[in-house]
Order: sequence, then C-alpha cells, then structure tokens
Amino acid sequence: MPLLLLFLFLVPATLCAQTAERIDELVKATDHLHFTDTVTIDDTLYDLAKKPEREIVGLMSGDTVKKVIVRFKSSPRIREVYFGPFEDYQRKVMYVRDRDSTDGHILFELYAWNETFLRSDGLSPLYDDEKGKPSLAASRADYEISIKFRKVDRGAGKYDFTGKLVEEVKYPPGCGYIAWGLVHKFEVLQTNNPAYPNKYVLIIQTCPEFMGKDFFKKKQIYQIHAATNSGVTYGYVVINKYKKESLPIFWSRQTTLVK
Repeated sequence: MPLLLLFLFLVPATLCAQTAERIDELVKATDHLHFTDTVTIDDTLYDLAKKPEREIVGLMSGDTVKKVIVRFKSSPRIREVYFGPFEDYQRKVMYVRDRDSTDGHILFELYAWNETFLRSDGLSPLYDDEKGKPSLAASRADYEISIKFRKVDRGAGKYDFTGKLVEEVKYPPGCGYIAWGLVHKFEVLQTNNPAYPNKYVLIIQTCPEFMGKDFFKKKQIYQIHAATNSGVTYGYVVINKYKKESLPIFWSRQTTLVK
C-alpha cells in the first residue's frame, strides 16, 4: 500500500483513539471540580408518557453545566452525563454512562466529540428505539438545556401588567434559524409592581407570529405576565423602535387579549 494511502487509512483511527482517551481525562477532571451550584428538576412529562419519572440534578461550575446526574424513581438505574468544552450552538454531550446503582454494573456507555460519535456500547439502552442509534441517545441525554433554562428563569423578576397597545408594529420574519423578538409599547393600566413609576412599558414578544397576524391591535387591552429576562439561554434578535425612549423593558412570558 502506498505510504500516503496508509497514512490516510491509519489517521482517523488514531484520532478517534486519542479523542476517546481525551474524553476519559475530561471526565476525571470534571469529577474533581468544585461545583458552585446545583439545580434540580423533577421531570413528570416522562411519567405521563408511562416512562419512569426522573429527578435531574445539574452540577454547575460558575454558570456552566458540567455534569448531570439523573435518577429514575421507579428504577435503580442512574444516568451520568458529562458536557464538553464546545460552543453553545454545538452538541455539548461528550460522555453518557448509565449504571445500576445497586451493584455499579454499567448498562450503557456513549462517547461523542463535537457531534462525532466515537463509541457506543449499548449493552442496555434506556429505550428500545435507541439500539444502534447513538445520536438519539445523546440528544435525549442533553438535560443541560432544561437545567440552564430553569437556572435563568430562577433569576428573573416577574410582574403582571394590564396594558393598552399604543400602536401596531410590523412583525419581523418568522422564527426559524434566527429567533426574533419584537418590542411593543403599552400604556400601563394596572400592575402588581408597586414601584413601577411610568405611564408606559415596553414588552418584548418573542416570535410574535405565533400569536397570529391580527393578535396585536392598536388600543386593544392585554394581560401580560412579564419577566426581566427571556427565561432561555439562547439569544433573540430583538427589533425595538423605541430605543430612544427611556422606558423599562420586559420580556413577555404570556400575553393574553382582554378586550
């Protein structure tokens, strides 16, 4: 075999072996971290779907989820998920291990790096449809999303406003590859925030097209459950024609038409 072909044949296998070893090193390093915060989520959706209810505990280093431990309340199975040093828009799961808490026996193991799956020992996957489908198992193990959303939401100040829409604003393009937000200006008729001093308030409506093209009409009255942040960790591109007005701005968590 020519030297070049031999090199091309051997390099991928070598890189994979080195990357798997690197993941093992990162897993060990994560286990020795001093975690600064924990976030717990009880997941009842899977229980409603006749699947085991889960308790999800995220271990944080600063504002970053580094490890997740999942316990299944009707099973001794424990899932441990480790997240790699990737950008937010890339898959972060780098290692998944399911084991039996009674004897430590490994039931399932998966290695991934930067969206490339290196090894998956599916001895006993969590669900039958995960057999031979490491990408499906990895996506279901990405509890980091739920945990970070909960952490962001926990830090938000939340208020209710009853407001009259001052004017209609043209919708941005529909949400897709880009998540859009649109600022509306409301005359404040009532609020449960006793310290709110202004006659008007600015509210960011995320993906306004989801509300329907005729939902926001001038002089109509709305009930708005608002918060000081979006409640999610990814960013919106916000269109705000009221930037020059020195008004407080909130994010709509729920907007309903009163009349």
